Amino acid sequence: MRTVIGYLIVSAVFVGAGLALWQTSDLEKRVAAAERDLVTLRYQEAGATPIEAPSAWAKYLPGAEASVEAATELQTTSKYWNGDYGDVAADPKAKLLAANAAYRALRKEGGNWQAVVGRMDGVVKAYADVLRDDPANAEAAFNFEYVTRLRAVVAARRQNLAPQDAKSSGNTIHGGIGEIPAEGETKQFKMIVPMRPDERQEAEKAGKGAVRQRKG
Repeated sequence: MRTVIGYLIVSAVFVGAGLALWQTSDLEKRVAAAERDLVTLRYQEAGATPIEAPSAWAKYLPGAEASVEAATELQTTSKYWNGDYGDVAADPKAKLLAANAAYRALRKEGGNWQAVVGRMDGVVKAYADVLRDDPANAEAAFNFEYVTRLRAVVAARRQNLAPQDAKSSGNTIHGGIGEIPAEGETKQFKMIVPMRPDERQEAEKAGKGAVRQRKG
């Protein structure tokens, strides 16, 4: 009887471990699929990744909590690039992305210069909080200086800020869409083909005259 009970206990342990491993691997697959959707600019699909906390057993497995954090970060990032700035700005864990979202929401709405300056104060403070936690954050430092200068310009000119939606302008997670400028000419671009060693030696000799010999 004791042997049967021992087998049952061992079987239950293996079943629980297998279930925990399956849950963890399934979450990692969903995170990988969300990352693929994000880099291929399918923001809605990336944000639709369900986040399910691992079971009590799965939490003890290495990487389980990291997968949950990665899935949460992916959802927040997808919301940002999808234009859901309000949800991102309210996320206390993504400070830099929340500050970016607050700035994007401000530019999207525009408005009276006094109200804009007041909102920019909050954006500047958000970037300052990020730099206080991570002084080496180059992106936060650049954005902090940029918003500070923009705020000074708006306050000095006292002009209302026109609405500007970055999403409608064609910007993507990879930056602006590249194209040839309207006034540019493709004929100016030349293709340079590397020369072979023998051609390079002949090119060096070209234009050099023979050594003149003195007469007399």
